[in-house]
Amino acid sequence: MPINYPAGSVWFGAGNGTRTRDIQLGKLTLYQLSYARASGPTLTLMPGPGKGRKRQMGLGERMLACGLLCFMAMNTQHLSKSRGFSLIELLIVCAVIGLIAAIAIPNLVNAIQRARQSRTTGDLRGLATGIGMYQQDYAKFPLRASLVPVLDIAVTIAPYMGEISGRDGWQRDLYYASDGDNYTLLSYGLNGVPDTPWAIGPIHFFDDDIVIEGGSFIQWPEGAQQ
Repeated sequence: MPINYPAGSVWFGAGNGTRTRDIQLGKLTLYQLSYARASGPTLTLMPGPGKGRKRQMGLGERMLACGLLCFMAMNTQHLSKSRGFSLIELLIVCAVIGLIAAIAIPNLVNAIQRARQSRTTGDLRGLATGIGMYQQDYAKFPLRASLVPVLDIAVTIAPYMGEISGRDGWQRDLYYASDGDNYTLLSYGLNGVPDTPWAIGPIHFFDDDIVIEGGSFIQWPEGAQQ
């Protein structure tokens, strides 16, 4: 009857850094093979069947024990250390990460710029509402002959707006100008550079100006942006 010593069998931890495995002949346990990091491999002769019976190790068993102990000694490092990654595996992982980054990063950047553009549009709309309320009370818009940062009229329209940041989604100044009868309110977009003459209508680039005149958008973002 062959001795059961499967190559893929499970080691049982004893809780103190020792792992054990039984070696059986049929259903009879002949030896207990154990491995401890501190003491190395050991082979224990198990008692024979029946209460109180003892068993002696024969010559063949001693040879088997020596072979098992030698095998355990040669595989000590393999059992105690995990296998590292090969160069090919690392290259594959790097290639996958690079592919994901190439797809995800442009979309992420576009989403961030779209959020900033949407915030700018909303802030301009809110400012236009406050300026319109001021005009209803005073029958004119706040006078500014040339474009000035919106913060320049913050005190004037604060009763209608509350706190005013005066900056767009890119943390640049919003600008305002008025002759009293009409006004212009705008953001210079992502690049912060005027793009006059204005296209008058929807825009599709983050760099384009966002413009309100007299309370209505004359240039505004619409659809996909780039």
